[in-house]
Amino acid sequence: MDRKNKVGILSLAFTLIAIGVILLLDNFIDIDVIRSLSILWPIIIVLFGLELIIKYFMLKNGENGIKFHGLSILLLIIIIFITSAISNIYIYFPNLEIGEFINYNYRYNSEFSKDYEIDKKAKLSIDNTLGNIDIKKSKIENIKINTTVEMDHNDEEYAQKVANEIIEILELKNEIKIITKTRNYLDKRDKVANIRVNLSILVPKDLEIDVKNRHGNVIVEGIKGPVNVVNEHGEIKTKLIENNVNIINAHGDIKIENINGNVKVENEHGNIEVDKVSQDLIVKNQFGSIEINQVEGNANITNSHDKINVKNVKGKTEIDSKFSEVEVSNVGGDLDIKGEHRDIIISKAMENVMVFNKFGDIEVEGVNKNIKIKNNNGEITLSNNENIEGKVDIENEFGNIKLELSKNQGGYFKIFTDSGKVDTDLPFTIKKDFNEESVDDKIGNNKSEFYIHNERGDISIETID
Repeated sequence: MDRKNKVGILSLAFTLIAIGVILLLDNFIDIDVIRSLSILWPIIIVLFGLELIIKYFMLKNGENGIKFHGLSILLLIIIIFITSAISNIYIYFPNLEIGEFINYNYRYNSEFSKDYEIDKKAKLSIDNTLGNIDIKKSKIENIKINTTVEMDHNDEEYAQKVANEIIEILELKNEIKIITKTRNYLDKRDKVANIRVNLSILVPKDLEIDVKNRHGNVIVEGIKGPVNVVNEHGEIKTKLIENNVNIINAHGDIKIENINGNVKVENEHGNIEVDKVSQDLIVKNQFGSIEINQVEGNANITNSHDKINVKNVKGKTEIDSKFSEVEVSNVGGDLDIKGEHRDIIISKAMENVMVFNKFGDIEVEGVNKNIKIKNNNGEITLSNNENIEGKVDIENEFGNIKLELSKNQGGYFKIFTDSGKVDTDLPFTIKKDFNEESVDDKIGNNKSEFYIHNERGDISIETID
C-alpha cells in the first residue's frame, strides 16, 4: 500500500485547512477564535473515523488491511490535545481573551479621568469588561459618573483617543446604559493593552441597578430599587438595599448586609457572607464557605467542598451539602439537612428536624419537636435537657448512637441494634438474642415516641439534669 492510501493524511489536511480558515476569517470578520478552536477536536475525531470507513471500502482484494501514516497521526494527536485543553479552559472562562493579560513591554502606563452628570431614569445598567464598579446612593436627583481609564500604550495621543471613545452612555426612555467597549481594542495590542475602566457612580437611591462585569470588584450600597449583579473574577459587596438582590459570581468573595427583600446568590471558588435579610434567602456555592446570620424568612442553602454556618433563621431552613461541614443554630422553622462526607452540628431548632448524612457525625442539641435522623458511617448524638414532645426516629449503620435525655423524659421506646450493645440508666428491660439487643418499653405518660435502630454500632441512652 503506497503513502496516499495510508489513513491520517486526509484528516490532517482537512484539520489544517479548518485552522487556517478560522485564523484567516478572524482578519475580516468578528469571530470568537478561542471558542472556534475549542470545538475543533471532536470534529477531528469524526473526520478520522470517516477516513477509516472510506479507506476500508476502498481496499482492493489482496491488500493487507488498513495502514496508518505515523507522522499524520502524531500531529493529529497533538492538535486534539491542544484544542481539547482550549475547550476545558473555555468551559471555566467562557469570555477569556488571552491578549487582555499579556504585557508587551509598553513604554507608557496612563490614567484618564472624566466626569458625567445625567438626568435620572428608572434603571441604571452597566456592562463592563475589566475594572471596579462602585455605586452608592446620593441625595442629588441626577446621576453622577466618575470614570477612570487605565491602560498600557506606546502612543499618548492614541491612548487619549481610546479613553474618549471606550465608554458609551445611552440615555433611553426609562434607562441609562453604560457600556465599555474594551473588546474593540483587542486587535490593537501593538498600540494599547491592559485597558481597565473603573466606574464610581452616585445615584438617587430609588433606581433599579443591573451590573455585568468580568474582572473587577463591584460595590452597590444604599439602593432602594432591585439590584442584579453578574461578575467574574472579583469581589461583590451589597449593603443597605431596600429591595430584592440577585448576585452571580465566580472566583471572588461575596458579602451581603442589611437587605430589605429576597436574596438569591450563586458563586464558585469564593466565600459567601450574608448578614440580615428581611425575607427569603437562596444561596448556592462550591469551593467556598457560606456564613449566614439573621434571616427573617426561609433559607435554602447548597454548598460543596467548604463549610456552612447558619445562625438565626426564623423560617424554614433547607441545606444540601457535600464535603461541607455544617453548623446550624437558632432556627425558628423546620430544618432539613442532607450531607455527605463531613460532620453536621445542630444547636436549637424550634420545629421539626430532618437530617440525612453519610461518612460524617451528626450532633443535635436543643430540639423538642419531631426528629428524624439517618446516618451511615458516622456517630449520632442527640441531646436535650428538656422533654422532647414529638417523635424521634433515628437510624444508623457503622456508627454508635448516643442519646442524652432529660431525667423527666418519658414516652414509648422501641430500640434495636444488630452487632452492638444497648446501654442505659433508664429502667428498661433489655432483650438479648445472639448478637442483637432490643428494648420495647414505655416510661410515664408522655406521648413521645422513640424509634432507635442501629446496625453494627452501640446505642447509649443517658439522663441529664
